Amino acid sequence: MRRTGPIFRMGMLAAGSGGLLFALGATALPAQAAPAAVMTPPGATVSLPPVQAAAATAQAASTPIRVRCDTQDLIDAINTANSTPATHDTLILAKRCTYALTTDVFSGFGGPNGLPPVTSPITITGNDTRIARVSTAPRFRILEVDAGGALVLDHLTISGGDRTGVNAFINRGGGIFNTGGTVALLYSAVTDNDATFGGGIDNFRGTVTLRSSKVTKNTATFSGGGIDNAGNVGAADLKVESSVIRGNSAGDGGGGIANFFSSTTTTLRDSIVVRNAAGAGSVFAGGGIGNFFGASVTLRDSEVTGNTSARRGGGISNENASTLTLRYSDVEDNTATGTGAQGGGIANIGAGSTVQLFGSDVEDNAATVAPGGIFNSVGTVTLARGSDVRDNRPTNCTPSAPPVAGCHN
Repeated sequence: MRRTGPIFRMGMLAAGSGGLLFALGATALPAQAAPAAVMTPPGATVSLPPVQAAAATAQAASTPIRVRCDTQDLIDAINTANSTPATHDTLILAKRCTYALTTDVFSGFGGPNGLPPVTSPITITGNDTRIARVSTAPRFRILEVDAGGALVLDHLTISGGDRTGVNAFINRGGGIFNTGGTVALLYSAVTDNDATFGGGIDNFRGTVTLRSSKVTKNTATFSGGGIDNAGNVGAADLKVESSVIRGNSAGDGGGGIANFFSSTTTTLRDSIVVRNAAGAGSVFAGGGIGNFFGASVTLRDSEVTGNTSARRGGGISNENASTLTLRYSDVEDNTATGTGAQGGGIANIGAGSTVQLFGSDVEDNAATVAPGGIFNSVGTVTLARGSDVRDNRPTNCTPSAPPVAGCHN
């Protein structure tokens, strides 16, 4: 079943309004590049996610700070905002400006950053505006958000960050690293960043919300090519709403999104995970989404399509007593390649691993080794409310142990 939920109607089908470009990965997000139903004019009143809304309500608003098209001015503005944690500061960036970062002068919990770590409530509003690390600069990420920080990025692109290197544990989030605050992306993009974990964004703990935004063409050496959501030392919550996760890659698991540990949840609504890739790696899998170690992923009115994994779970891999729930969402046209690769659509691996489909389809996926649709090994898979597994290659669900009830080959 080819669904046309809100993200597809507004974003992908509105080609005449530039919506197709928005959905499939244009490198900038000018206000006119998507229909009015998806985008709002820069600086307009928007509905903040609950966590950010609460922070804004709790803090007194300051007079907006207008930032010239000058990198040092942006650095000074963030420092000023951090110095007044009792106020919620708004920085208004210059239209069509690229704030080019050349020096890793700000070190936080996660190592060097191009901008000061955010430690107070700050909204940064752009207008076809980009913050980018210069390619010849030393390796550093763009932004870090620490405890006490509540960052909102509005109509802004983050690109060029690089946190690859020797110290793998802190090499997280090439674009954005959240160490315990809250982050919201509104009509924004995180693109062309690199890291060991979370090429685009790493949510180490805290809350990250994407709304009408995109995470594209980021790379992780290990996991979470687009986003790594891992509650390593506390709860981590990722919400993806009316957004696109596209063209990211990970050397191991979770080409688009990697979700780790029992204190971690990821929820996608009206969103698409498309053309991401996971390499052969050493442990994990999941070309579009990887869900591991008791973590939880829920998709509603969303689609996982065109992703590839060199191990298993071309679309999604759900492992190690984790929980995956699909509600009116489809997994289609994904591929598991490589020797022994199974579960082109979904792989459900390990005791306690649970997959539930409600009104959802798994179709037109392929794997090197059967099954091509859903591969279940020791876990539990439930098909409910008319969910269907069909037209997968070489089989739909066979062999699986235990078998997937209701799946016909």
